[in-house]
Amino acid sequence: MPGCTDGDTDVSPRGCTQINFALSTDGQISGHVISADGKPFAVTPWVEVQSEDLDFSKSTPVDGQGHYELRGLPAGRYLVGIGITSQPETPEWQSRVYYPGVHSKELADTVDIGQAEIRNEIDFLFTQPAIKQADGSGTQERQNRPNSRAIN
Repeated sequence: MPGCTDGDTDVSPRGCTQINFALSTDGQISGHVISADGKPFAVTPWVEVQSEDLDFSKSTPVDGQGHYELRGLPAGRYLVGIGITSQPETPEWQSRVYYPGVHSKELADTVDIGQAEIRNEIDFLFTQPAIKQADGSGTQERQNRPNSRAIN
């Protein structure tokens, strides 16, 4: 805005001034995504939160140590997971996992966030289940797909 500066504002005795500012919610959910074998992920997973009423969603990638943090969440009840907002029938949707490590939305635990509340340790453990190879021989590890286990 014209005429605005950052820094201190002086107000004369018996004077007044107008200060414009904005407040925003800052609920937070954080945790870790860890591969079962402890190795780095070949493809970075994204953690998603979705409000129970489906009006709000947000996502973030995990960092090199598997940590994620989602800030700016309004108070509410959230589903937390990986692949939960993907398009149906895509590989991401088919391998989705909800907190605390279930594949069904109906079995998922919701995470309640109060006004500016911080919830830590919403952690997921990814396993790499064996799948049959296209030719039907043996098995091949499916890389970094979630299984129904979570770290508590």
